Amino acid sequence: YGLHTDASHRFERGVDFALAEKALERATALLVEFAGGKAGKISRFEAIDALPKRSPIKVRFARVEKIIGKAFSKEEIVTYLERIGDLSEVADDHLIFTAPSYRFDIEIEEDLIEEIARLSGYNDVPVCFDMQSKISMRRVPENEVPLKDFKNILVARDYHEVIAMSFVSPKWQEILAPGSTPIALKNPISSDLSVMRTTLLPGVLGAMEHNLKRQHTRLRFFESGLTYNGTLENVKQELHLAGAICGEAFEKQWGEPARKLDFFDLKGDVEALLNRTGVQDFRFEASENSILHPGQSAQILTNAGTVVGYLGKLHPSVSKALDLNTDVFVFELNFNALKASATPTFSELSKFPSSRRDLALVVPNNVSHANLMDSMMQSGQPLLRAVNLFDHYQGAEKGEVNETRNVAYSLVFQNLKENLKDSEIDTIIESILNDLGKLDVQLRQ
Repeated sequence: YGLHTDASHRFERGVDFALAEKALERATALLVEFAGGKAGKISRFEAIDALPKRSPIKVRFARVEKIIGKAFSKEEIVTYLERIGDLSEVADDHLIFTAPSYRFDIEIEEDLIEEIARLSGYNDVPVCFDMQSKISMRRVPENEVPLKDFKNILVARDYHEVIAMSFVSPKWQEILAPGSTPIALKNPISSDLSVMRTTLLPGVLGAMEHNLKRQHTRLRFFESGLTYNGTLENVKQELHLAGAICGEAFEKQWGEPARKLDFFDLKGDVEALLNRTGVQDFRFEASENSILHPGQSAQILTNAGTVVGYLGKLHPSVSKALDLNTDVFVFELNFNALKASATPTFSELSKFPSSRRDLALVVPNNVSHANLMDSMMQSGQPLLRAVNLFDHYQGAEKGEVNETRNVAYSLVFQNLKENLKDSEIDTIIESILNDLGKLDVQLRQ
């Protein structure tokens, strides 16, 4: 039961089976000496076959020298071992030793050789290069992010790690990766674990389903592991990182009002992972993934167009098929495409102040935030340092649909060599507005 008592400490370390007779003799001696007792006849009942066997151990002198790396005379070895137990035979090249009943740790020749080294002194054991450990520290490239760093970020953001099997249910595999052909096992453990996973979502969502049925409603899980695509003859393995969240945004507390998790909570977690790479080369675009809710999903791409992952809210039909009776948000990243990181470099701080301008814009709904950011940053180089969205509004009368939305951005300008002039900023603003006009974006009046 995991209780720590004097008895448990004694018995888990072993009990000397020959101790009973010694204890009896000691107790009898105390009774005779101090209590005026008189010793009687000893009645002995022994089950010899049930007692532990102490087999004789052969110690070869040449073996002692080979392991310790130091020559010992026969007399020295005999002297050391006689301090421990009984020697039944001493020959020119070996001796036979029997360990006492209380030395449970002495069972083989190497145990006795270790005792010889201990009694002679570990400081006298010679050290040579052949005996030194061959283990060297693993090289960690500075321009790669360790997977452990990603895990630590998620744990710091209140996630719990899941470790699931690489075998998944064909039903879940079909629901979460429609259109893919998983590798089927020839001898599966069970019919529910008969195919290799092509995505990590079955593991994290399986853990989520298990906990939801036990009245745990605020959940954040992640898993890292290999996915398997292709055929048995040509398996393509990729290291992925996936996660899922549901429930309240915060634990119940007085400092924050209760609210449900949403897409942007998950996006913030994913952006924290992307920021760890130090590479400003990622963008989010609307996703057409069939397992995700349209309008609340995105794929993550590099500027070169390589897809490195996706995130979003599970489609209601998927949640229903998996018996997840709540809104669930998921992400999955290809770690191999993310592990490359930018080596930090120092940039001298500017001695000159920055200048901020705000733009209030009317934007068509078919123009994304990423399109606006790309257009403004490209037009404002090299003096435009940052663009931040600080206001967004889209309203319509009941029964009507607005084709535009109102947004407001703050633009930060700075010259590293001299003070900025208002005329320079006005010229850049005009250029930005001209380029935005090509996207049918207008300055709000």
